[in-house]
Amino acid sequence: MAIQIDEVATPPGTSKTLPDRASVYRPSPRPHMLGLAYSLLVAGAHDEEFLDIYCTGWDQLRSYLLGEKDGLPKTAEWAGNISGVDPDRIRSLASEMATQRPLITVSWSVQRNDHGEQPYWMAAALAAMLGHIGLPCGGVGYGYGAVGLNGHGVGYHSLPVLPQGKNKVRHRPASDHNTGKERHRRQRDGRLLVLDGESDRSRRRGKKRFDIFSDLAQRLDAGDRFSEGRTSDEWLEHLYNKFRSYHPDYPTLEELKDSGHFQIPE
Repeated sequence: MAIQIDEVATPPGTSKTLPDRASVYRPSPRPHMLGLAYSLLVAGAHDEEFLDIYCTGWDQLRSYLLGEKDGLPKTAEWAGNISGVDPDRIRSLASEMATQRPLITVSWSVQRNDHGEQPYWMAAALAAMLGHIGLPCGGVGYGYGAVGLNGHGVGYHSLPVLPQGKNKVRHRPASDHNTGKERHRRQRDGRLLVLDGESDRSRRRGKKRFDIFSDLAQRLDAGDRFSEGRTSDEWLEHLYNKFRSYHPDYPTLEELKDSGHFQIPE
């Protein structure tokens, strides 16, 4: 299956050479997508049947796009004034999206902005207007660059980490996309495995960090639960040997200490 990529959105201030059909938006892609949605709506190029059958809230979004309550139709000119994208480019892109089957994808980075969750909602709404959700090469997706490691062969390694324990306070931040991933990290093929221990210089300054926290835990009557009866060196040996049990061809801990690093094979 051949996939053609025509549209590239690049953050402002980039030094990359942009292709002729690239769009640079500021400060968020949301106004840009609203302008696309308005252009689809007024041209009658949206999928009304899909919206009626599979979606809720379309009436409210349509009213917002038309500016029925705030008096601000989300036209290509309105969007271009905010995003910096030429209004004609917004309209032409909307026309192309209506006649082809685009995949709308948003990187995780746009959340680091005021109202950072809104571009993700708008991306799903725009994909719903096109009616391509669930079809091959269409619909909407998030964070493919960060999560999929596109373009690289990926090898999965459960790296050695200290037990994380269990937080008795139950919470789920809406913008935390990394919750629960700390204990199952990913390592790409061709990367270095580095023994990231404390340097001799840091040791000369005083205690190891593990020993400091062990002493603090002891004062809180939680010393045994924190250390589980192991010193920092014993923890290092325990964690690495457990990790190496899945990769017996990797160097021993002593060999890794001597070399300081190991090239993970491709």
